[in-house]
Amino acid sequence: EQVAVDAAVGRISCESIASYPPGVPALLPGERIGAETIAYLRELADSGARLHGASDPNFETINVLAEEGG
Repeated sequence: EQVAVDAAVGRISCESIASYPPGVPALLPGERIGAETIAYLRELADSGARLHGASDPNFETINVLAEEGG
């Protein structure tokens, strides 16, 4: 499911997101999303880095694993 980035903390990522430059993945599918990762990716996006693999180029939403019963 697609959720707001701030609501993704603690959820499981369905996206692989790497900033370019340098091109190193910051988030991989199956990884639990931490507040530090969100802050890092937001800082990169705000500085003009491209978030390769992000479904939302503005980094306002992110795809996460749907919660059971949700």
